Amino acid sequence: MAQLKIKVTCKSMLISTAFFRFCKGVEHCYYALLFSSDPYAQMGAKPWLSWGEIGFHLAEREPPPEAAEADQLLVDARPGRNFKITASSSNAATLERVARLIHELDRIRGQLGAAQGEARFARIASDTAIESILLAPLRGSLNRNAVPADKTEAYMNMMHRGLLAICDPQVSSIETELEAAN
Repeated sequence: MAQLKIKVTCKSMLISTAFFRFCKGVEHCYYALLFSSDPYAQMGAKPWLSWGEIGFHLAEREPPPEAAEADQLLVDARPGRNFKITASSSNAATLERVARLIHELDRIRGQLGAAQGEARFARIASDTAIESILLAPLRGSLNRNAVPADKTEAYMNMMHRGLLAICDPQVSSIETELEAAN
């Protein structure tokens, strides 16, 4: 299995909800990137709709039902002021895309200043790298596969929460290291 190791340094320890949202944000980005790429992009709406059925709650532990076993993500994280997340999957290509996305999120996070809420998200979402790596492929896949508007809105809201969590104002830096499968 390939492993993406994420080291997060914070100004102060994140409250538990913010910590779990950060971890879930990484997971949601992984599955959004996975389902936006082949072979899932060719499967129609089924992967998206099955994922939407289980929902995006922080406590949800099951992977999206249509994710192949080899593509499922295992996340190991422990809270602390500075924390590490290890995301493991046999799908090294998608983990590499997540690493690239997190690198870009760390870059944009450093430029957000005091922006909060919707203004903060608008600046993240308007970044060309974030748009090209994550948001455009996500919207494109949802549109191509005729995912209903209410479900599409739910996916975009999920990404909204995840991107804001990864760019939490308490985060000082995020470093990634991708280890190839053994």
